[in-house]
Amino acid sequence: ALNNGANILLYYGDKDAVCNWRGGENIANSVPWKSHSDYTEEKYIPWEINGTTYGQIKRYRNLAFLKIFHCGHFVPMDQPFFALKMIEKLIYDWDTEQP
Repeated sequence: ALNNGANILLYYGDKDAVCNWRGGENIANSVPWKSHSDYTEEKYIPWEINGTTYGQIKRYRNLAFLKIFHCGHFVPMDQPFFALKMIEKLIYDWDTEQP
């Protein structure tokens, strides 16, 4: 899907004990696709909404990994405003600097 241009967003709460973000990060860094080496060289940057940092994001082209602060396994329950903004960005505004 990545090689065909599909936008992929992997997101994890930093307090998730069921599916921890380090495991998700390992998955994202291991995905075989044409931009794999470029993706793995990317650094995390703050994910901000209206001046408030809600997490960190690592993105290259159409693959993004998002670590969300103060969230467990159920991101929409722990950070509903952020979860809504994340989905809106994914659906409507992927091509800007942050997904």
